[in-house]
Amino acid sequence: MTALLSTRFPELMPDVIAIDPSSGMMLTGEFHGRPLSETDDLACWRRAYASLGHVQRQLSGSIEDLREVGVPVRDLDSLRIQIPALLRDRRRMRIGMDRGITEREAGRLLAAEPRLIEVCSRLASGPIPLSLDHGDFWPGNIYSGPDRVTLFDWSDATITHPFFSLVMARDEIEAALNSVPGAGQLVVAAYLAGWTGYASFTELEAIFEDAMLVAPLHQAAMYRTTYLPAMEFVEELDRMTPHFLRWLAARL
Repeated sequence: MTALLSTRFPELMPDVIAIDPSSGMMLTGEFHGRPLSETDDLACWRRAYASLGHVQRQLSGSIEDLREVGVPVRDLDSLRIQIPALLRDRRRMRIGMDRGITEREAGRLLAAEPRLIEVCSRLASGPIPLSLDHGDFWPGNIYSGPDRVTLFDWSDATITHPFFSLVMARDEIEAALNSVPGAGQLVVAAYLAGWTGYASFTELEAIFEDAMLVAPLHQAAMYRTTYLPAMEFVEELDRMTPHFLRWLAARL
């Protein structure tokens, strides 16, 4: 997939020198610049998040190409079906365990189940097409230089609602740019601005808020059903499902 992206978007992706699909290994050119997490330049942040939106919009018509290189489809209908089981999986929530969610948080999530399913249905019928979700779009996976942005580490990518890539983004942006008033809103606005061909900016803001309620469920479900069963037990990854559900409970 990284090789495909580097061909389609050479100005935004790592330069892939060689790949070995049989081993799942690749060699890329050196990244230039520094992690976005190490800069307080608002313009760099806005450019980086807008660049992700550009990639997603261009790929929304290339779903079959993404599927052919192995990107899994996790559409909204599939997620909606998983919500009841996800919100009742006490083991994956780590209830009563270190860094698990509390009984109160679990109760809040269960009480919100009808609302979350409704939001999922609303997103599924909305104007934003399925596209590539990065899956791990945090500032450490973005390099920013004077003349380019590099987006990398696509190992958790899926085909789903593209706005899911920005789960927790406002919190991360506000933490990194704590000296810039309203930084989270400004960076998210730069991302949403590119989607105005699908809906008005006001409508996009409402869709984004819906997506931020469902995005943590998407992430939690991926860890619960896909990542953890496919690897040896890793304590850090076992904490990821409650991590996302705790964040959602706080929003609720």
